[in-house]
Amino acid sequence: MVSLPLYPPRVSQSISAVAATRGIPYSEAERLLAGLFTSLGARCVLSGATFQAMSAYLEADRFIAEAGKTKLPVVVSLCPGEVVYATKTKRSLLPYMSDVPSQQSVAGHYIKAGLVPGCTSHMSLQPCFDRKLEAADPANVYGSTPLTDFTLSTTEALGLIQERTEGDASIPPCDTVAVVEGGQAEMGSGNSMGGYGDMLAAVLSLRGWVQEGGMGEWQKGRNMHWLVRHVSLTPDCPLVQTLGTDTLTLARVSSFKNTVNLTNALKRKEKIHMVELGACPGGCINGGAQLAPEREREYDLRTLKVAGEVLAERFGSGTEDQDTLDRALAEGARSVIDRVCTGLKVDASALRVSHESRRVLSPDAVAAGKTGVQVSLADLQW
Repeated sequence: MVSLPLYPPRVSQSISAVAATRGIPYSEAERLLAGLFTSLGARCVLSGATFQAMSAYLEADRFIAEAGKTKLPVVVSLCPGEVVYATKTKRSLLPYMSDVPSQQSVAGHYIKAGLVPGCTSHMSLQPCFDRKLEAADPANVYGSTPLTDFTLSTTEALGLIQERTEGDASIPPCDTVAVVEGGQAEMGSGNSMGGYGDMLAAVLSLRGWVQEGGMGEWQKGRNMHWLVRHVSLTPDCPLVQTLGTDTLTLARVSSFKNTVNLTNALKRKEKIHMVELGACPGGCINGGAQLAPEREREYDLRTLKVAGEVLAERFGSGTEDQDTLDRALAEGARSVIDRVCTGLKVDASALRVSHESRRVLSPDAVAAGKTGVQVSLADLQW
């Protein structure tokens, strides 16, 4: 079982990097990777878009229900590098951090619960080496088995592709499959940070709690890696009384420098209600496991161009606005959660992580296999 991380939904950093590096269309890169994993013995290759949408929807639902009980702002980070940084260095962040599991962990929960009968192992393709730390964390288990048995980075996947396409050799391409047949959580535009703020705004809009024309837009805040969005809430929205304001303030923050700026903002009690936080400048598109070209900025723009072309191809010429796509994504995520949780008897509200009690693992320990979690590809029991 392999899950592909797609941020934005249906546009993966890893797949975009493969497409840009090999000079092929995004759809061809996606089928090439699916063919690679199938040739390695995977029984099923799942798109990870639905799992990311599920993670974001769970956070939105939880934020609305628990805003009066949790410390604000809620800091949501699908970045294991930020989690390790907060655990070891900036522990003042821990009380603010969301307990919603990442896309990789959500995928692991449902795969281990029997999403695809007969599949006992979960491998995840990720644009970040720190995902290996997340997979190796003893807290990330389903019963007594790890949620993710093996995490493969973009660079490692490209190495495998190169090995298997030398000379006349080739990899037979194949398609990924939807997590749920007919599931609509495969759409949306999202962003390179997981789309948690966009999902919260979309869920509030679906419930009729956003003023007409009040969805707001992302705007530059302190710098290009600190964006802010203001959402105007209706008087009957329960968050108005809880937050003491009819303006919901969202932030999208990336880079360790801005993480320090965030801790200072928290000390000053700046009015922010939710923060999406990532270690790499610009988000996961610049993940540490992506390729390191001669000119990083040029590569960033090239990869984003591939992602933009895919969005245009899949969502038409832009007749639907961003908010419409986000609402459709939220509706799809809710539908999939209801169907999957009911079928597998999984309690979605129980999917929580504890950052304060987790054990911090060093990259050396993971590389040396001392955790007993990161098995080799040859040892995976598909």
